[in-house]
Amino acid sequence: MVLVPLALLDTVGGWAAHLSGPPLGVAVCLLVAVVALLWRTRYPLTVMCVVFGALLASSLLWGSSEFRSGVFCVVVAVYAGGRHIPFPRSLIALVAGVPLTLLYIAYDPLDSLAASWTWSLNLVWVFGLGVWIRQRVDMLDQARAESTARSAVSAAEDRVRIARDLHDILAHNLAVMIVQAEAADELLESDPKRAHRALSNVQTTGRSALGDIRGLLVTLRNQRGLAEDNPVAGPGLAAVSSLVEVMRSAGLPVSLRVSGDFTAVSPTASEAAYRMIQEALTNALRHAGAVPTDVSVAMADHELRVRVHNGGAATSQPRHQELQNLAGHGLRGMRERVETAGGKLATGPNPEGGFTVFAQIPVAVGAL
Repeated sequence: MVLVPLALLDTVGGWAAHLSGPPLGVAVCLLVAVVALLWRTRYPLTVMCVVFGALLASSLLWGSSEFRSGVFCVVVAVYAGGRHIPFPRSLIALVAGVPLTLLYIAYDPLDSLAASWTWSLNLVWVFGLGVWIRQRVDMLDQARAESTARSAVSAAEDRVRIARDLHDILAHNLAVMIVQAEAADELLESDPKRAHRALSNVQTTGRSALGDIRGLLVTLRNQRGLAEDNPVAGPGLAAVSSLVEVMRSAGLPVSLRVSGDFTAVSPTASEAAYRMIQEALTNALRHAGAVPTDVSVAMADHELRVRVHNGGAATSQPRHQELQNLAGHGLRGMRERVETAGGKLATGPNPEGGFTVFAQIPVAVGAL
């Protein structure tokens, strides 16, 4: 709207370098061009046509005038065409702008067509400036959109990981606690010492689960969550022996064989191996009962080879319905963990009976 008073001063105020025609009539044409610029961002092509049409109408009726407000109108209209019309359609602003400017100047009695080429070609860099700014803004918008998309993907991956961790914590610890509580109930009168020992294991397991869940809650409160540059460390291969002891105390006869040097194993691979063993042992306790189970962890060809094998359902221990209700996502979560670490997982029943889980995990993510 700054151009409105300038247009009035150029026409009815007599500020124009040269005015052809009645001041009021020229002022009306010029004001039409000035007011049309208010819609230049939404309808840039239409506004450009209105601006050139209004100025050419004045020129054809009374001859071309020379005033600053008219020059500003042309510059703003051509710039808006380059800035707000997608390329290459925006070239219309340039293709139309230069000839129409030359035509306007051709009706100026104080100027010549040959002398007007320099000013007419100035519209080229005005148009180019608009195109350049549009491209810069589009690049920034695209960068922001990509950043938002990456954040959304990262948040989704974080939620999946938290859900997987929560499943592992609850499924494992609740299975152990249920078995220990039932054992304590059966031994309370016949063997009070063993019953108290089982109840003590229930308390220890419950406190461990509570600590793990508290860690997840702290992660959820952290705005950065489980961002890749600030991961939350989980248990790894160093905790496998403790895990085996817990499962033994729950009544699952487990043997553990470890071979190789694990110093080069990445934290991601180490945690994936631990969680796989944890889930496999929990499934063995849940589905098969107190059957001999073998766990082996070895390094070979720059990869971890983890195997958990049980011999089949026990005839002396019934299956617990409560434990069966905890199933549903174990194998899928196990596979996701192994594949996230760049490894491969194979699971299935054995021909001679029982069930085997086998994983090959590279010592570093992406090594395979």
